[in-house]
Amino acid sequence: MQTDSRFNLRILVPRTAELRKSGHSTPQRLSWLAAALSLMAGSLDPNFGTAGIALVTPAPILGPQALALLSNGDYLAVGESGDAVVGTVVELSSTGELSSTVTAGTLAASSPLAGLEPFPTIFESNGDYLVAQPSHAGGENSHRTDVQASRFSETGTLDTTFADTPFPFGTTPNNTPQALAVQSNGQVVVGGLERATIGPNFGGIVRLDTNGELDTTFGSGGTLTVDNNVEALLIDTNGDILAIEGTGNDGIVVAAYLAN
Repeated sequence: MQTDSRFNLRILVPRTAELRKSGHSTPQRLSWLAAALSLMAGSLDPNFGTAGIALVTPAPILGPQALALLSNGDYLAVGESGDAVVGTVVELSSTGELSSTVTAGTLAASSPLAGLEPFPTIFESNGDYLVAQPSHAGGENSHRTDVQASRFSETGTLDTTFADTPFPFGTTPNNTPQALAVQSNGQVVVGGLERATIGPNFGGIVRLDTNGELDTTFGSGGTLTVDNNVEALLIDTNGDILAIEGTGNDGIVVAAYLAN
């Protein structure tokens, strides 16, 4: 994918807000969203927003999960709406103003963001984006949580040709997605945490075909349980799946898994 030297946009949220993590508390809905554009030297770009910072209020999305730069200079940001709709996309102009509609364009660069909720999001090269989120098979009060991956068009329309059937990483009842990656052939890799009711926690990696179905040639029927929580994923130049696995206070593990 083509990159752009101006792609140094930072999404800002208030540090004092109480935010839900892993569903343990009720989220406080943020009332604003801010973005700052820096030049390569690190100084704020005076042509963006007000002195380099654009403040959008009320916030169209909460805790943005991914950001993309379009070839026309506009930006796309994906996150959860104030109505708790995951995968909502908004467009900001090159000067930081919120657009009333989202218009499809050509992606120049994209980047996932460190989100406030377990909804990892990633843009594909054609402008579509993928979102993984927890899915409660028996409703919000269910004691089982699986993972659901969905694909949206650049303008935010759900792709109904992409299967979004919930899946677990392994045999544990509580699964949390934390990372997404897309292989060069379009297959989707999802990583996260398997939280055991009793005993140690594990990590999990799942590979989906381009239609969203489990790739049964990967791992065991499309899923792979690993020793540690998968916090980030990257597809290496030779096609290997690189996983950053957290080990608590002991550090991290970088593991490479064969794609084929």
